[in-house]
Amino acid sequence: LSRAEMAAMVDRAFGTYVEGDISRFTDVPEDAWYKDEIAMACHMGTYEGTGKSTMSPENTITRQEVLTILARALQLDAGDYEDASLSQFRDRSEVSAWALPYVRAMVGADYIHGNEKRELAPQAHITRAEFAQIFHNIIQDYILTPGTYGEDYDGNLLIRADGVTLRDLTVDGDLIIGCGAADGAVTLDGVTGTGRVVVWGGGTGAVWMNGGTDVADLIVCR
Repeated sequence: LSRAEMAAMVDRAFGTYVEGDISRFTDVPEDAWYKDEIAMACHMGTYEGTGKSTMSPENTITRQEVLTILARALQLDAGDYEDASLSQFRDRSEVSAWALPYVRAMVGADYIHGNEKRELAPQAHITRAEFAQIFHNIIQDYILTPGTYGEDYDGNLLIRADGVTLRDLTVDGDLIIGCGAADGAVTLDGVTGTGRVVVWGGGTGAVWMNGGTDVADLIVCR
């Protein structure tokens, strides 16, 4: 899995559509298939480059890079997990200093459990299958089309469309309003959430706390 392919996967999962300025990166050609994907990842803040003027889009991505990108996409506050222990992992010393806060956050949030050898393998390259499993551990359900939904959700829920109403239900996990909600409305009417509401999309017409909606924390990313 390359860094460019990873950017495309996360962009598409969250419905990212706004591009950032990537003119400083000299290794992202104008005609590359991934140029727009990298630009959107930079706007979202999941990608920051591998140097002042490099993005290394065609480099094979490492596991610690993947965990960093996902922690940013999920808006995990490193400060909330600074005491998360990595002592159960034999190779914890191999985690780079820049990635350590993000790796701690992903472990502390119970998204990463290591392999059968009790290793994080932070410097190892990751396969598509491994990434698919990690993402499955994080997001259990998606809402991709407008409409009114009234069934409970067990696990994290990602909404990737506008015109969505959640009514009289419980989300047992985080509720993520993806970039795909754009500037439209996502209405939470009588919703109980055991986790956070992470808002990437949704405009001024969105209603967050209607009808006695009660969530643990609200994080607005844009």
